[in-house]
Amino acid sequence: QRPTLSIALDDDDAEAPKAATTAKKEAVVDLSRVALPPRLDLRFVRLPESFTELYTRLVHGPRRTTLDEDNEGPALCLICGHVVDAARRTQPDAPGGCALHTRSHGDGVGVFFLVQKCASLLTYNSHAAYGHSLYLDDFGEDDFNLRRGAPLRLSHERVRELELLYTAHGIPAEVARRRKDSSRVIAEDYY
Repeated sequence: QRPTLSIALDDDDAEAPKAATTAKKEAVVDLSRVALPPRLDLRFVRLPESFTELYTRLVHGPRRTTLDEDNEGPALCLICGHVVDAARRTQPDAPGGCALHTRSHGDGVGVFFLVQKCASLLTYNSHAAYGHSLYLDDFGEDDFNLRRGAPLRLSHERVRELELLYTAHGIPAEVARRRKDSSRVIAEDYY
C-alpha cells in the first residue's frame, strides 16, 4: 500500500449561492514518489587522519569500552559523535547499542564506524549492514577486521560518499540492498 496524505480543500464553486456554507472536499496525494530534499549542510563528525589515533582514543582512551565476549567494541555515531558499545546488551534479547542509539537520536536511521572491525555500519530500524571502511592503506584497500595490520589513513572520498548517501535519505534503501546481496546477514537488532 502506498503512503498517502489527505488534504481538506475549500470548495470555491462560483455557482453555489453566497449564503450557502462552503463545502469541503478531500484530495488524496500519493507520497510514494515524492523525493525529500537533501540536507546539503550536513557533515559527519570530524575523524582523525590516522586510524591508529582513532583506535587509541576509543579503545584505550578515557571513554574506552570494556571488551568481552559479548561486545563488538566501540561504535562511533558519525552523525552526532556519540560513542556506544556496538553490540552490548542490557538483557539477552535486548537490542544492541547502535540500535538503541538510532531509535532515540535518528528515527531509526544511523551511520556508525565500528572501530574493532574498521568498517562503517548502516542501520535502519532493526536492520543493519556493513558499509565500506573509511580508512584505507597506501594501496587504497580496506582492512576489514584489522587482519593485515597496515597503517590506515582516512579516505575523504569515502566519507563524502557516505555523507551524500545519508543526506539523500538513501540509508534505508542501501541497507536493504546490502542485506539482499550479502551471503551473511547481520541478525536483527544485533548492533
